Amino acid sequence: MSHSRVPIPARVLVCLFLAFLFPPTGCGGGSNSTQVNQPPPVGQTVVQLKIGDAAADQLLSFAVTLDSLTAVPGSGQQVNLVSAPIAMELTHMAGTRELLASVNVPQGSYNAIQYGVSNFLVRAWDPTTSAFQDYTDPGPFSGTIPLNPAVTLSSAPVIVNLDLDLQNSIAISSGAISITPHFTVTNNPVASADSQIAETGRAEDLVGMVTAVSGTSFTLALPGSSITVATDSQTQGEPVSMVVANAIVGIDAVTNSDGDLLAKRIDFVETGGVALVEGVVTDLQAIGPTGGDTATIRVRDRWGTSLSQLPNVGDQLVLSGLLRATYSFDADKLDSSYLPVLSFDNLSFGRGQEILAVINPGTGNVLASKVKLVETPAAGIVYGYNPSQVRGFTLLVPQDSALQNMVQLMPQTYLTTWDQLENKTDLEGFPQATPMQDGMQVRVRGLAFWYAPQGYTPGGPTVVATRIDYLSSPAK
Repeated sequence: MSHSRVPIPARVLVCLFLAFLFPPTGCGGGSNSTQVNQPPPVGQTVVQLKIGDAAADQLLSFAVTLDSLTAVPGSGQQVNLVSAPIAMELTHMAGTRELLASVNVPQGSYNAIQYGVSNFLVRAWDPTTSAFQDYTDPGPFSGTIPLNPAVTLSSAPVIVNLDLDLQNSIAISSGAISITPHFTVTNNPVASADSQIAETGRAEDLVGMVTAVSGTSFTLALPGSSITVATDSQTQGEPVSMVVANAIVGIDAVTNSDGDLLAKRIDFVETGGVALVEGVVTDLQAIGPTGGDTATIRVRDRWGTSLSQLPNVGDQLVLSGLLRATYSFDADKLDSSYLPVLSFDNLSFGRGQEILAVINPGTGNVLASKVKLVETPAAGIVYGYNPSQVRGFTLLVPQDSALQNMVQLMPQTYLTTWDQLENKTDLEGFPQATPMQDGMQVRVRGLAFWYAPQGYTPGGPTVVATRIDYLSSPAK
Protein backbone atom coordinates (compact mmCIF):
# COMPACT_ATOMS: atom_id res chain seq x y z
CA MET A 1 0.00 0.00 0.00
CA SER A 2 1.45 3.37 -0.97
CA HIS A 3 1.70 6.33 1.42
CA SER A 4 1.28 9.92 0.30
CA ARG A 5 3.42 12.67 1.89
CA VAL A 6 1.49 15.78 3.03
CA PRO A 7 3.55 18.94 2.33
CA ILE A 8 4.20 21.26 5.30
CA PRO A 9 3.51 24.93 4.54
CA ALA A 10 6.61 27.16 4.58
CA ARG A 11 5.04 29.45 7.23
CA VAL A 12 4.75 26.52 9.62
CA LEU A 13 8.39 25.55 9.05
CA VAL A 14 9.43 29.11 9.93
CA CYS A 15 7.33 29.00 13.10
CA LEU A 16 8.89 25.72 14.18
CA PHE A 17 12.38 27.09 13.58
CA LEU A 18 11.66 30.27 15.56
CA ALA A 19 10.07 28.28 18.34
CA PHE A 20 13.24 26.20 18.61
CA LEU A 21 15.42 29.30 18.88
CA PHE A 22 13.08 31.42 21.05
CA PRO A 23 10.75 29.15 23.03
CA PRO A 24 8.78 31.93 24.82
CA THR A 25 7.96 33.74 21.56
CA GLY A 26 4.65 33.02 19.80
CA CYS A 27 4.31 33.01 16.02
CA GLY A 28 1.70 35.16 14.26
CA GLY A 29 -1.36 34.06 12.37
CA GLY A 30 -3.67 33.50 15.33
CA SER A 31 -1.30 31.50 17.56
CA ASN A 32 -2.59 30.81 21.11
CA SER A 33 0.92 30.27 22.65
CA THR A 34 1.45 31.87 26.09
CA GLN A 35 3.99 34.75 26.60
CA VAL A 36 6.40 34.04 29.52
CA ASN A 37 7.16 37.33 31.34
CA GLN A 38 10.61 37.42 32.98
CA PRO A 39 11.05 39.93 35.84
CA PRO A 40 13.27 42.86 34.89
CA PRO A 41 16.81 42.68 36.24
CA VAL A 42 17.38 44.37 39.61
CA GLY A 43 19.61 47.43 39.47
CA GLN A 44 22.83 47.60 41.47
CA THR A 45 24.04 50.31 43.86
CA VAL A 46 27.69 50.95 44.70
CA VAL A 47 28.05 50.77 48.48
CA GLN A 48 31.26 51.86 50.19
CA LEU A 49 31.58 50.10 53.53
CA LYS A 50 33.61 52.03 56.10
CA ILE A 51 34.46 51.17 59.69
CA GLY A 52 35.44 53.23 62.72
CA ASP A 53 35.00 53.16 66.46
CA ALA A 54 34.04 55.17 69.51
CA ALA A 55 37.22 54.69 71.51
CA ALA A 56 37.52 53.44 75.07
CA ASP A 57 40.21 55.37 76.94
CA GLN A 58 41.83 52.37 78.60
CA LEU A 59 42.46 50.54 75.32
CA LEU A 60 45.82 50.70 73.63
CA SER A 61 44.89 48.15 70.97
CA PHE A 62 41.76 46.25 69.97
CA ALA A 63 42.33 43.69 67.21
CA VAL A 64 39.49 41.54 65.89
CA THR A 65 38.63 39.48 62.81
CA LEU A 66 35.48 40.40 60.93
CA ASP A 67 34.42 36.98 59.63
CA SER A 68 31.22 37.94 57.86
CA LEU A 69 28.97 40.89 57.16
CA THR A 70 25.66 40.60 55.32
CA ALA A 71 22.85 42.97 54.47
CA VAL A 72 19.35 41.62 55.18
CA PRO A 73 16.65 42.84 52.76
CA GLY A 74 12.96 43.13 53.52
CA SER A 75 12.46 40.28 51.05
CA GLY A 76 14.84 38.13 49.06
CA GLN A 77 18.31 36.78 49.69
CA GLN A 78 20.93 38.25 52.01
CA VAL A 79 23.85 40.05 50.38
CA ASN A 80 27.49 39.51 51.39
CA LEU A 81 29.29 42.82 51.99
CA VAL A 82 32.82 41.42 52.43
CA SER A 83 34.43 38.71 50.34
CA ALA A 84 36.68 37.15 53.02
CA PRO A 85 37.50 37.50 56.75
CA ILE A 86 39.28 40.76 57.61
CA ALA A 87 41.74 41.19 60.48
CA MET A 88 41.70 44.77 61.74
CA GLU A 89 42.63 47.02 64.65
CA LEU A 90 40.04 49.55 65.72
CA THR A 91 41.42 52.00 68.29
CA HIS A 92 43.44 53.95 65.70
CA MET A 93 40.28 54.53 63.64
CA ALA A 94 38.68 56.85 66.22
CA GLY A 95 37.81 60.14 64.57
CA THR A 96 37.86 58.75 61.06
CA ARG A 97 36.46 55.96 58.90
CA GLU A 98 38.57 53.42 57.02
CA LEU A 99 37.36 51.99 53.72
CA LEU A 100 36.91 48.22 53.98
CA ALA A 101 35.08 47.37 50.78
CA SER A 102 33.28 48.73 47.76
CA VAL A 103 30.53 46.37 46.61
CA ASN A 104 27.59 46.32 44.21
CA VAL A 105 24.40 45.67 46.17
CA PRO A 106 20.96 45.01 44.63
CA GLN A 107 18.69 48.01 44.92
CA GLY A 108 15.87 47.77 47.42
CA SER A 109 15.12 48.11 51.11
CA TYR A 110 17.34 46.62 53.83
CA ASN A 111 16.27 46.37 57.45
CA ALA A 112 19.28 44.78 59.19
CA ILE A 113 22.97 43.90 58.97
CA GLN A 114 24.27 40.65 60.39
CA TYR A 115 27.87 40.20 61.51
CA GLY A 116 30.24 37.54 62.75
CA VAL A 117 33.48 38.39 64.60
CA SER A 118 36.22 36.37 66.33
CA ASN A 119 39.85 36.31 67.51
CA PHE A 120 39.83 39.28 69.89
CA LEU A 121 43.23 40.52 71.04
CA VAL A 122 43.01 43.46 73.42
CA ARG A 123 45.77 45.41 75.20
CA ALA A 124 44.43 47.70 77.90
CA TRP A 125 45.54 49.61 80.97
CA ASP A 126 44.38 47.91 84.15
CA PRO A 127 44.17 50.42 87.03
CA THR A 128 44.04 47.62 89.61
CA THR A 129 47.52 46.39 88.64
CA SER A 130 48.84 49.70 87.25
CA ALA A 131 50.08 47.89 84.18
CA PHE A 132 49.08 47.07 80.61
CA GLN A 133 47.46 43.67 80.26
CA ASP A 134 46.75 41.51 77.21
CA TYR A 135 43.38 39.82 76.89
CA THR A 136 42.28 37.29 74.29
CA ASP A 137 38.93 35.79 73.40
CA PRO A 138 38.62 33.51 70.36
CA GLY A 139 34.84 33.96 70.17
CA PRO A 140 33.11 33.70 67.85
CA PHE A 141 30.40 36.31 68.35
CA SER A 142 27.53 37.01 65.99
CA GLY A 143 24.66 39.44 66.02
CA THR A 144 22.14 41.49 64.11
CA ILE A 145 22.12 45.28 63.83
CA PRO A 146 18.58 46.54 63.10
CA LEU A 147 18.33 49.37 60.58
CA ASN A 148 15.59 51.67 61.79
CA PRO A 149 14.52 53.24 59.58
CA ALA A 150 15.32 50.74 56.87
CA VAL A 151 17.97 51.72 54.32
CA THR A 152 16.62 52.01 50.79
CA LEU A 153 19.17 51.79 47.99
CA SER A 154 18.42 53.52 44.71
CA SER A 155 20.85 54.16 41.88
CA ALA A 156 23.07 56.69 43.72
CA PRO A 157 26.18 55.42 45.55
CA VAL A 158 25.93 55.22 49.35
CA ILE A 159 28.48 55.35 52.18
CA VAL A 160 27.64 52.86 54.96
CA ASN A 161 29.52 53.54 58.20
CA LEU A 162 29.89 50.67 60.66
CA ASP A 163 31.03 51.68 64.16
CA LEU A 164 32.04 49.44 67.03
CA ASP A 165 31.31 51.28 70.27
CA LEU A 166 34.29 50.06 72.26
CA GLN A 167 33.31 51.94 75.40
CA ASN A 168 30.06 49.96 75.61
CA SER A 169 31.45 46.73 74.20
CA ILE A 170 34.13 46.03 76.82
CA ALA A 171 34.19 45.79 80.59
CA ILE A 172 37.49 45.40 82.48
CA SER A 173 37.39 44.41 86.13
CA SER A 174 39.90 42.72 88.47
CA GLY A 175 42.21 41.68 85.67
CA ALA A 176 39.44 40.13 83.55
CA ILE A 177 37.71 41.38 80.44
CA SER A 178 34.25 40.72 79.06
CA ILE A 179 33.31 41.54 75.49
CA THR A 180 29.83 42.17 74.18
CA PRO A 181 30.14 43.73 70.69
CA HIS A 182 27.94 46.78 70.24
CA PHE A 183 27.77 48.02 66.65
CA THR A 184 25.90 50.95 65.15
CA VAL A 185 25.29 51.65 61.46
CA THR A 186 24.72 54.95 59.68
CA ASN A 187 24.49 55.70 55.98
CA ASN A 188 25.13 58.84 53.98
CA PRO A 189 24.88 59.87 50.35
CA VAL A 190 28.10 60.86 48.63
CA ALA A 191 28.65 64.58 49.22
CA SER A 192 30.03 67.02 46.67
CA ALA A 193 33.77 66.55 46.24
CA ASP A 194 34.75 69.86 47.86
CA SER A 195 32.73 69.17 51.03
CA GLN A 196 33.41 65.46 51.63
CA ILE A 197 34.60 64.20 55.00
CA ALA A 198 35.37 60.58 55.91
CA GLU A 199 31.69 59.76 56.50
CA THR A 200 30.53 61.16 53.16
CA GLY A 201 33.15 59.95 50.69
CA ARG A 202 36.60 61.31 51.46
CA ALA A 203 39.44 58.80 51.93
CA GLU A 204 42.46 60.02 53.90
CA ASP A 205 45.68 58.00 54.06
CA LEU A 206 44.11 55.07 52.19
CA VAL A 207 46.70 52.35 51.65
CA GLY A 208 46.46 49.27 49.46
CA MET A 209 48.15 46.98 46.97
CA VAL A 210 47.78 47.79 43.28
CA THR A 211 46.41 44.78 41.40
CA ALA A 212 46.03 46.29 37.91
CA VAL A 213 46.76 49.48 35.96
CA SER A 214 44.75 50.77 33.00
CA GLY A 215 45.77 54.09 31.49
CA THR A 216 45.51 56.75 34.20
CA SER A 217 43.44 54.54 36.52
CA PHE A 218 44.42 51.64 38.75
CA THR A 219 42.74 49.02 40.89
CA LEU A 220 43.48 49.12 44.60
CA ALA A 221 42.93 46.04 46.76
CA LEU A 222 40.93 46.78 49.92
CA PRO A 223 40.59 44.42 52.89
CA GLY A 224 37.18 43.19 51.68
CA SER A 225 37.12 43.89 47.92
CA SER A 226 38.82 46.24 45.46
CA ILE A 227 38.08 49.68 44.04
CA THR A 228 39.00 51.65 40.93
CA VAL A 229 41.05 54.79 41.52
CA ALA A 230 41.14 57.43 38.79
CA THR A 231 43.72 60.19 38.45
CA ASP A 232 43.65 63.42 36.51
CA SER A 233 45.80 66.46 35.80
CA GLN A 234 45.05 67.82 39.29
CA THR A 235 46.36 64.74 41.13
CA GLN A 236 49.34 65.81 43.24
CA GLY A 237 52.21 63.95 44.86
CA GLU A 238 54.00 61.06 43.22
CA PRO A 239 53.75 60.71 39.42
CA VAL A 240 51.02 58.39 38.19
CA SER A 241 53.63 56.69 36.01
CA MET A 242 55.20 55.22 39.16
CA VAL A 243 52.03 53.26 40.00
CA VAL A 244 52.51 49.67 38.84
CA ALA A 245 51.05 46.27 39.68
CA ASN A 246 52.09 44.91 43.12
CA ALA A 247 53.08 48.38 44.36
CA ILE A 248 51.95 49.52 47.81
CA VAL A 249 50.30 52.91 47.35
CA GLY A 250 48.97 55.53 49.76
CA ILE A 251 46.44 58.09 48.54
CA ASP A 252 44.09 60.86 49.60
CA ALA A 253 40.95 60.70 47.48
CA VAL A 254 37.34 61.72 47.04
CA THR A 255 34.44 59.62 45.83
CA ASN A 256 33.11 60.28 42.34
CA SER A 257 29.42 60.20 41.44
CA ASP A 258 29.85 56.62 40.17
CA GLY A 259 31.16 55.40 43.54
CA ASP A 260 34.79 55.00 42.45
CA LEU A 261 37.63 57.14 43.82
CA LEU A 262 39.49 60.09 42.35
CA ALA A 263 42.99 60.46 43.79
CA LYS A 264 43.68 64.03 44.90
CA ARG A 265 47.16 63.09 46.04
CA ILE A 266 49.41 60.04 45.73
CA ASP A 267 51.38 60.13 48.96
CA PHE A 268 53.81 57.31 48.25
CA VAL A 269 54.50 54.35 45.98
CA GLU A 270 56.60 51.46 47.33
CA THR A 271 57.89 48.65 45.11
CA GLY A 272 60.64 46.06 45.21
CA GLY A 273 59.26 43.40 47.53
CA VAL A 274 59.12 45.56 50.67
CA ALA A 275 56.28 45.52 53.17
CA LEU A 276 54.47 48.32 55.00
CA VAL A 277 53.23 48.37 58.59
CA GLU A 278 51.20 50.88 60.58
CA GLY A 279 51.51 51.01 64.34
CA VAL A 280 51.70 53.07 67.50
CA VAL A 281 55.10 53.54 69.16
CA THR A 282 54.94 51.90 72.59
CA ASP A 283 58.61 51.74 73.55
CA LEU A 284 61.99 52.88 72.29
CA GLN A 285 65.65 52.54 73.11
CA ALA A 286 67.48 55.80 73.70
CA ILE A 287 65.67 57.71 70.99
CA GLY A 288 66.76 61.31 71.44
CA PRO A 289 70.04 63.18 71.51
CA THR A 290 71.99 59.92 71.76
CA GLY A 291 70.35 58.68 68.58
CA GLY A 292 68.55 55.42 69.33
CA ASP A 293 68.28 52.76 66.65
CA THR A 294 65.22 50.67 67.65
CA ALA A 295 61.60 51.20 68.61
CA THR A 296 58.70 48.89 69.42
CA ILE A 297 55.29 49.32 67.85
CA ARG A 298 51.91 47.66 68.26
CA VAL A 299 50.82 46.70 64.72
CA ARG A 300 47.60 48.33 63.51
CA ASP A 301 47.74 47.13 59.88
CA ARG A 302 50.17 45.68 57.36
CA TRP A 303 50.52 45.33 53.61
CA GLY A 304 52.65 43.16 51.35
CA THR A 305 52.48 40.64 48.54
CA SER A 306 50.96 37.21 49.08
CA LEU A 307 54.49 35.83 49.40
CA SER A 308 55.58 38.31 52.06
CA GLN A 309 56.07 37.27 55.67
CA LEU A 310 54.08 39.80 57.67
CA PRO A 311 53.25 40.35 61.35
CA ASN A 312 49.69 39.84 62.49
CA VAL A 313 47.43 42.74 63.34
CA GLY A 314 47.84 43.31 67.09
CA ASP A 315 51.38 41.89 67.22
CA GLN A 316 54.33 43.64 68.81
CA LEU A 317 57.06 44.48 66.29
CA VAL A 318 60.58 45.87 66.82
CA LEU A 319 61.83 48.31 64.18
CA SER A 320 65.59 48.63 63.79
CA GLY A 321 67.76 50.79 61.57
CA LEU A 322 66.12 54.04 62.71
CA LEU A 323 69.38 56.00 62.58
CA ARG A 324 69.62 55.40 58.83
CA ALA A 325 65.90 55.57 58.01
CA THR A 326 64.32 58.54 56.24
CA TYR A 327 61.45 60.41 57.93
CA SER A 328 58.45 62.34 56.61
CA PHE A 329 54.98 63.73 57.39
CA ASP A 330 52.24 65.39 55.34
CA ALA A 331 53.21 69.05 55.58
CA ASP A 332 50.19 70.09 53.50
CA LYS A 333 47.94 69.08 56.42
CA LEU A 334 49.48 71.78 58.63
CA ASP A 335 49.39 75.56 58.80
CA SER A 336 52.43 77.07 57.12
CA SER A 337 53.22 79.01 60.31
CA TYR A 338 53.86 75.75 62.19
CA LEU A 339 56.21 74.15 59.70
CA PRO A 340 59.44 75.93 60.67
CA VAL A 341 59.21 74.70 64.28
CA LEU A 342 58.02 71.12 63.72
CA SER A 343 60.22 68.20 62.82
CA PHE A 344 60.03 64.44 62.67
CA ASP A 345 63.21 62.40 62.69
CA ASN A 346 65.07 60.00 64.96
CA LEU A 347 65.67 62.89 67.41
CA SER A 348 61.94 63.73 67.68
CA PHE A 349 60.58 60.20 67.80
CA GLY A 350 58.54 59.15 70.83
CA ARG A 351 55.85 57.06 72.44
CA GLY A 352 52.29 57.64 71.34
CA GLN A 353 53.11 58.55 67.75
CA GLU A 354 51.26 56.71 65.00
CA ILE A 355 53.57 55.77 62.13
CA LEU A 356 53.80 53.99 58.81
CA ALA A 357 57.09 52.14 58.28
CA VAL A 358 58.53 50.59 55.14
CA ILE A 359 60.23 47.38 56.26
CA ASN A 360 61.90 44.25 55.03
CA PRO A 361 59.19 41.57 55.27
CA GLY A 362 59.37 39.64 58.51
CA THR A 363 58.11 39.33 62.07
CA GLY A 364 59.54 39.99 65.52
CA ASN A 365 62.42 42.29 64.58
CA VAL A 366 62.63 43.97 61.16
CA LEU A 367 64.71 46.59 59.41
CA ALA A 368 62.91 49.86 58.66
CA SER A 369 64.02 52.08 55.78
CA LYS A 370 61.33 54.79 55.85
CA VAL A 371 59.12 56.13 58.64
CA LYS A 372 56.13 58.41 58.08
CA LEU A 373 54.19 60.16 60.84
CA VAL A 374 50.41 59.76 60.48
CA GLU A 375 47.42 60.90 62.52
CA THR A 376 46.44 59.51 65.90
CA PRO A 377 43.35 60.10 68.10
CA ALA A 378 43.03 61.29 71.69
CA ALA A 379 39.90 62.10 73.71
CA GLY A 380 39.58 64.43 76.69
CA ILE A 381 38.33 67.76 78.03
CA VAL A 382 39.24 71.14 76.57
CA TYR A 383 41.16 73.38 78.96
CA GLY A 384 42.73 76.81 78.43
CA TYR A 385 41.21 77.49 75.00
CA ASN A 386 41.22 81.11 73.80
CA PRO A 387 40.34 81.36 70.09
CA SER A 388 41.11 85.09 70.00
CA GLN A 389 44.78 84.42 70.75
CA VAL A 390 47.07 81.52 69.93
CA ARG A 391 44.90 78.60 68.79
CA GLY A 392 46.33 76.20 71.36
CA PHE A 393 44.76 74.43 74.31
CA THR A 394 45.37 71.62 76.75
CA LEU A 395 43.47 68.36 76.33
CA LEU A 396 42.90 66.81 79.76
CA VAL A 397 42.97 63.06 79.15
CA PRO A 398 41.69 60.52 81.72
CA GLN A 399 44.23 59.46 84.31
CA ASP A 400 43.67 55.77 83.53
CA SER A 401 43.84 56.21 79.76
CA ALA A 402 46.22 54.16 77.66
CA LEU A 403 47.71 57.34 76.22
CA GLN A 404 48.58 58.80 79.63
CA ASN A 405 50.15 55.60 80.91
CA MET A 406 52.06 54.84 77.72
CA VAL A 407 53.43 58.34 77.14
CA GLN A 408 53.65 59.38 80.82
CA LEU A 409 52.48 62.92 80.17
CA MET A 410 53.97 65.56 82.44
CA PRO A 411 52.09 67.32 83.95
CA GLN A 412 50.01 64.20 84.24
CA THR A 413 46.98 64.05 81.91
CA TYR A 414 47.98 67.27 80.04
CA LEU A 415 48.25 66.86 76.26
CA THR A 416 49.21 70.03 74.40
CA THR A 417 46.99 70.55 71.35
CA TRP A 418 47.01 73.08 68.53
CA ASP A 419 43.99 74.14 66.55
CA GLN A 420 44.88 75.50 63.10
CA LEU A 421 44.31 79.00 61.75
CA GLU A 422 44.26 78.19 58.03
CA ASN A 423 41.04 76.14 58.13
CA LYS A 424 42.97 72.88 58.22
CA THR A 425 41.18 71.63 61.33
CA ASP A 426 37.69 70.22 60.68
CA LEU A 427 35.35 70.88 63.60
CA GLU A 428 32.58 68.27 63.48
CA GLY A 429 29.37 67.94 65.49
CA PHE A 430 29.63 71.08 67.59
CA PRO A 431 26.34 72.82 68.49
CA GLN A 432 25.79 75.66 66.05
CA ALA A 433 25.31 78.22 68.80
CA THR A 434 28.16 76.90 70.96
CA PRO A 435 31.62 76.79 69.40
CA MET A 436 34.44 74.94 71.07
CA GLN A 437 35.01 76.09 74.64
CA ASP A 438 36.59 75.01 77.91
CA GLY A 439 34.95 72.06 79.61
CA MET A 440 33.74 70.39 76.42
CA GLN A 441 34.61 66.76 75.90
CA VAL A 442 36.12 66.29 72.45
CA ARG A 443 38.08 63.81 70.40
CA VAL A 444 41.16 65.21 68.68
CA ARG A 445 42.77 63.59 65.68
CA GLY A 446 46.07 64.89 64.41
CA LEU A 447 49.82 64.58 63.99
CA ALA A 448 51.68 64.14 67.29
CA PHE A 449 55.06 65.90 67.40
CA TRP A 450 57.60 65.67 70.17
CA TYR A 451 58.35 69.37 69.91
CA ALA A 452 61.96 69.82 70.89
CA PRO A 453 64.23 71.96 68.67
CA GLN A 454 67.19 71.01 70.88
CA GLY A 455 66.41 67.32 71.02
CA TYR A 456 64.09 64.91 72.80
CA THR A 457 62.53 66.13 76.04
CA PRO A 458 60.08 64.26 78.28
CA GLY A 459 56.60 65.54 78.96
CA GLY A 460 54.51 64.52 76.00
CA PRO A 461 53.91 65.29 72.34
CA THR A 462 52.09 68.27 70.87
CA VAL A 463 49.15 67.22 68.69
CA VAL A 464 48.38 69.43 65.70
CA ALA A 465 44.71 68.70 65.11
CA THR A 466 43.35 67.98 61.65
CA ARG A 467 39.91 67.12 63.07
CA ILE A 468 38.13 67.75 66.37
CA ASP A 469 34.83 65.99 67.13
CA TYR A 470 32.42 67.29 69.73
CA LEU A 471 31.40 64.63 72.26
CA SER A 472 29.55 66.47 75.06
CA SER A 473 29.05 69.85 76.74
CA PRO A 474 30.46 70.87 80.11
CA ALA A 475 28.62 69.52 83.14
CA LYS A 476 26.40 72.18 84.72
